[in-house]
Amino acid sequence: GATVAAGLGQKCYSFDGVDDKITTPLTRQFLGTNYSLSVWSNFKGLATDHYRAIIGGQDTASEFFLGKNSGNLNLGWQDGDYFNNVGTNQVPIDTYKFYTVVREGNSGRIYIDGTFVSSVNFSTSCNNSEQIIIGLESEGNFYWKGNIQDVRRYNRPLTPEEVLTNYDITRPDGTKMKLGANGTTY
Repeated sequence: GATVAAGLGQKCYSFDGVDDKITTPLTRQFLGTNYSLSVWSNFKGLATDHYRAIIGGQDTASEFFLGKNSGNLNLGWQDGDYFNNVGTNQVPIDTYKFYTVVREGNSGRIYIDGTFVSSVNFSTSCNNSEQIIIGLESEGNFYWKGNIQDVRRYNRPLTPEEVLTNYDITRPDGTKMKLGANGTTY
């Protein structure tokens, strides 16, 4: 399974891209129709690799997927419908990125490092009984290769300001973090 390793300012899980995963007790139903997910990850594979799931599911019909697209470094998000070009070259090799996806009914927003990248419109959702797995989408054995840390789920759509604040307060790069609308730094 995934091993504990040194991460970005804290411990993370390291995934070998072969068979490492963390199976959660959660199902797609747990996410609901309005949710936000955020995660720090560091891809250690190749641009030519097939799909690599940061977060995936265990259904073969309408799976959940957030990760690297096949054959490039683009970010993809699937929650029923699949959007494979939500961020061109946004899964760089050996670089930590903070991904946030926000779903509000049939609308979705994607943020990378606290910055809005794309919006999508869903016509379907995944099977509610689909199990959520960190580091794998089981349909094609799409295992993540690299590090994953600080996976968070919110039971509501985060605002753009909240997404940016989460990025700022979880970013352990030594820079001052801006909090609040007035720009106060700590």
